[in-house]
This record gives sequence, structure tokens and C-alpha cells, in this order.
Amino acid sequence: MQDSVFNEAFNWGFTNFDNFMYAFVTTFQVVTLEGWSDIMGRVIDAWSTGPAIIAFTLLIVLGGIIALNILLAVISGSLDKIELEMAEEEEEAAPESNIAMKEDPFDYVGLRDKARVVLGHNLYTRFILSTIVFNTIVLSCDHYGISPEFQMALDTGNFITTTAFFIDMIICNIVYGYKAYWR
Repeated sequence: MQDSVFNEAFNWGFTNFDNFMYAFVTTFQVVTLEGWSDIMGRVIDAWSTGPAIIAFTLLIVLGGIIALNILLAVISGSLDKIELEMAEEEEEAAPESNIAMKEDPFDYVGLRDKARVVLGHNLYTRFILSTIVFNTIVLSCDHYGISPEFQMALDTGNFITTTAFFIDMIICNIVYGYKAYWR
């Protein structure tokens, strides 16, 4: 404890491997990528460089993937629940809304049905997912010392993906309705 590496103020003394609870908290901190490099530096000082780097690489990659999958599963479950509730609400309100929409001079129900077909199509889903991946790549390519030509290409890619996301938002607003979409 008198070693120069120990600092009681380092995360209020919780970041250590002295017992199971502290080790669990420290491992969770590394998996969430919050201050993992400081912890790895301390483990390298206390242990050996090679095994520490291998252990932290595996912990970050595998733990990060597992944590990300759990997070995505929770989000997916929540979205499924919301979609199910919205479908039930639309089913209950369908007779009333059809009567009200027939009086409307604009064929909003026909537009909604067409938009629902587009939104539910497998190719559209793949297009949006590939647009998300492309947008992630475009945003990650920005760096210091970038050439003007490459910056223009990134700006163009960012504009294209933003436009695609805006169109997707409009289609979702048509299908789900403004209140349900913005809730």
C-alpha cells in the first residue's frame, strides 16, 4: 500500500483486485472502456507486460462484444414491445380512423399503406443498415491533416447519409404517425 503506484483517490479506492467485489467492479469498468488504460498500466506494473496486454485485449474485445450484445438485446426487446403496443393501438383505432380518413380529400391511408410496404420490405431494411455502416465509416475517417479532396468526399458521404436518414424519418412518421414516432 505504500508503493507509488497505489493511490487511494484512484476511483475512491474501488479500482483494485483485492477481493471479488472490487475485482468485479474493476473488470466491469474495463469492459465499459472507462479508464481501462490506467488500470492496464497498473496491472502491467504489478504483473508482467505480455500477459497483461493479452488479458486486457481479450477482456476488452470479448467483454465489449458481450456487453454490446446485451445492450442491443435490451434495446431490441424494448423496440419490439413498443411496436407491439403500437400495433395494438392501431388495431383498436382502425375503424374510427378509416371513417375519418375517407372524408379527407387526400388519400392519406393509401400513402400510409404504401409507406408501410416500403418500410417493411427486406431490401429497405438492408439499405438502412448499410447506410448506418457507411455513415459510421465516413464519420470515423475524419482525422487531423486531412486533404481537402478527402474532406470533400467525407462531407458528401455525410450529406448523402443524412439525407437518407431524413427520408427514413419521414417514412416512419407517415407509417407510425407523428405522435407515436416522436414519443
